Amino acid sequence: MGKYIISYIVFIVSTLAIMFLIGIVIGIFAVMFADPYQMQESLQGGALRFFIQLISLVVGLFCFRFAIRRFVENE
Repeated sequence: MGKYIISYIVFIVSTLAIMFLIGIVIGIFAVMFADPYQMQESLQGGALRFFIQLISLVVGLFCFRFAIRRFVENE
């Protein structure tokens, strides 16, 4: 049971860390290439939200796969 708890904690922490880093990268590109009005329009338009949700789905799946392979399948 301990392996499952550890793998779940690793899954959550790694997903949050990667999403934080992706947010930083998107923010850096937004500061370099867009003014505040363009950034607000892109957030309200929904395209950036869809892009972020798609990235979070992919990142979550890969982090879950890593956590399961690392901690559960080593039995």
